[in-house]
Amino acid sequence: MTASYELPGMTKDDVNIELHGDRLTISGETRSSSERTEDENYVIRERRFGKFSQSLPVPEGTEVRRKLRP
Repeated sequence: MTASYELPGMTKDDVNIELHGDRLTISGETRSSSERTEDENYVIRERRFGKFSQSLPVPEGTEVRRKLRP
């Protein structure tokens, strides 16, 4: 079984992979913020955050190997 995800802007530290019984759960969280001054009168601050989680059934008889590819 192979699970492949594209997670732009996320590092391995932002992603959690857990196996509980016959369920593989992949989850993560990202946060970012930026600040810029447009002129002397105001500053623009942007904050972004998001979470995701997905659980997949692991087929019976699947061999478990713990490996996370970058």
